[in-house]
Amino acid sequence: MFCTSCGSLNPDGAPRCSACGSLLMTPPPPEPPVSAPSSAAGTGQVAAPGIASSPSGASNAPRSGGERMVAGSRVAALGDRLIALILDTVLLLAVFAVVGMWAGRRWGGVTATGFNLVGTGALVTLTIMAVAGFSYYWLSEGLAGMTLGKAIAGVKVISEQGAPCGLGASVIRNIMRVIDGLFLYLVGYLIAIFSRMRQRLGDHLARTYVVEKELAALPRALVVLAWIGLVGAGIWGAIAVHGPGVLTTTGLTTARREADRGTTAETSTPADRGVSNETTFTFPSRSTGDLKLVNFTFTTEQEGPPRPDGPYKPEDDVYVKYTLTGFSTAADGRANLHYTIAAFDPAGLPLLEPTQNVVRQAVSTASFDGWYRLRLPPYVPPGTYTLRISAHDNVKNADAEITPAFVVQAPPSVPASRIAIRDFHLSLTEGGPDAGPVVLQSSGTVYMSGKLAGMQFREDKISVKMAFELAGPKGEKLLDRPDFLTVDDSFPYHPAGFFVPISGNVNLPSGAPKGIYTQKYKVTDRNANISENYELKFEVR
Repeated sequence: MFCTSCGSLNPDGAPRCSACGSLLMTPPPPEPPVSAPSSAAGTGQVAAPGIASSPSGASNAPRSGGERMVAGSRVAALGDRLIALILDTVLLLAVFAVVGMWAGRRWGGVTATGFNLVGTGALVTLTIMAVAGFSYYWLSEGLAGMTLGKAIAGVKVISEQGAPCGLGASVIRNIMRVIDGLFLYLVGYLIAIFSRMRQRLGDHLARTYVVEKELAALPRALVVLAWIGLVGAGIWGAIAVHGPGVLTTTGLTTARREADRGTTAETSTPADRGVSNETTFTFPSRSTGDLKLVNFTFTTEQEGPPRPDGPYKPEDDVYVKYTLTGFSTAADGRANLHYTIAAFDPAGLPLLEPTQNVVRQAVSTASFDGWYRLRLPPYVPPGTYTLRISAHDNVKNADAEITPAFVVQAPPSVPASRIAIRDFHLSLTEGGPDAGPVVLQSSGTVYMSGKLAGMQFREDKISVKMAFELAGPKGEKLLDRPDFLTVDDSFPYHPAGFFVPISGNVNLPSGAPKGIYTQKYKVTDRNANISENYELKFEVR
């Protein structure tokens, strides 16, 4: 028998539908056909055969053309559901723009054209959007059966009985968006396309269906206007929250990360080419057995020519290359080498953790070419620096070491006794020099830069927080970011002149009020529990 709810064919006598679980109505037994009696004697009449009539109630079996029915409604096409999803996503993106811009104002991250959130601002924004998005779908579908997008697309979420699915089922249906929504809803689409009633995973678990439900012309027009109004309000709200003054952190640099990114060492695979005849330098070295480090050269870049004589400067890249020769191989023809590269400043302090490498491979020649790159931190002191390149042959227990030196030319290190911002200034170009009195003609960007110095270390770690305020010409507070900048990081190498570069910018759009603007900064060394206040001013004419 056919199920009147979903149209599925079930065995005769089954109490419930095997597909949707609805109660099945057992049809009354058909009337027995009237058989034609034999001709009555002498009459010549033949009785008319009995005609059996079907019940007047039609079943919801699939109609011609593949139509699928649930509680008297046609199952919605996946294309209509996609349109509804796109419309709802656009609406939530408008809300995201407002929330993200507000978070950028509160915790930092507003740019000249939008926002770029990290840390607390990003976490708060994602949390608010997760709650808002879930609540929107849960309440709309649970109470009315449709969101604004579904109402415009003409689809509705219903229960097996044809009513709105209810808040309980809506919770289950929308929690499962976490899985259905994977890979841009590819998971939900694949499950729905192979489902007889086009149900995604959330529909299967909540026992809900999405069916066609066209609104009347006037209600649908009102829904469209509401959708347009909310999206427009979101865009306008984001622009309004963005406001006339924008400050972003554009160049916070921790020296340790710079050093880590700029340090590379490599030993090349042996080649049948023998020992290079490139220019070599004589440096203090030692070796045992035949193992030797030769052909050491300072170069202009990796695989580049020898570097001309002259000092290096802070933030320069120091490239070197060398050849390791005279090592042995085991019985299987494999080398077993361990080598280490370390760098030391004029006081003998290591610039970073030593670079170590192990080579265990079959070789056809007895030499390796290696190269190394060291990025000098911006706060290195002037003087003579030393590299120590050492190698150990584990097959014959032989060693080789070379200790080349190079000179760094830098400003003298000036220790700071407490937290301070040095070289704190404004300029009209990013990374530019102090512009003195900074004046903008109606609009433009003002760049800030400086150096955090004098922080107290605890086990090589600093903890610094900077708050920022921007006051307008009348003293009105335009921006207030108590967590404008936070530095909690470890720096194993921190010489006397250690500092952390900081930078940022303020972008004023056209039409900003004329007058003197004041940037107010409060920097706090949380390890030492000490704070300092700073002000920078610029003018708009």
